[in-house]
Amino acid sequence: MIWQFIINGLITGILYSLLAIGFALVYNTTRIFHIAAAGIYVFAAYMFWFFVAKVGLPVFVGSLVAIVLTMLLSLLTELCVYHPLKNKKASLNVAMIASIGVMTVVINTIAMCFGNETKVVENAILQPLTFGDIIITTPQKYQALIGIAVIAAFMIILQRTNWGLRLRALSADETLFETLGYIPRHTEYCHQLCDDSDFAFSIIPIGFKICKEKSW
Repeated sequence: MIWQFIINGLITGILYSLLAIGFALVYNTTRIFHIAAAGIYVFAAYMFWFFVAKVGLPVFVGSLVAIVLTMLLSLLTELCVYHPLKNKKASLNVAMIASIGVMTVVINTIAMCFGNETKVVENAILQPLTFGDIIITTPQKYQALIGIAVIAAFMIILQRTNWGLRLRALSADETLFETLGYIPRHTEYCHQLCDDSDFAFSIIPIGFKICKEKSW
């Protein structure tokens, strides 16, 4: 029984790690508490449910559509909320309150469009993996595989690519970053897209079985 709890905890921890990576990247480069990520997270889940369960797209195609739409919502948040506040030199507290506002608008818009009840993507009983007394369900399998792959990809990008180097430089010293001829705004746009696509990746495996229940 203890090993079942350990496996369940590890798989859940992988999903939390994806969320933490996205939140940390936003905060380290902008110093903004990206609370709107909660709304974007819910948005990704409902888009996956809508395009797979309602429109009838294959899971893979529906996942891609959900990820793209999540990235667009993230970019819209950056362009319409965070960037104008930064241009006006608003305090970080103001940006955080604005982020809470974005979260509230997104979640309540979803509630008006889709309702508050749990959304089921697939009712079929899926064959789990069993190792003795340990049971790994199909959603858990997808959560683990996709989660590990995405975390590994992010680590490689951050440590081994020029974009990752620029991101770490911007996080360390924005003034020096700009002095060296780089444009912080462009880098922030790119990382905002990647960060919230990270949230989408974390919800897609969960949505394979059921879509996120919204109880806000």
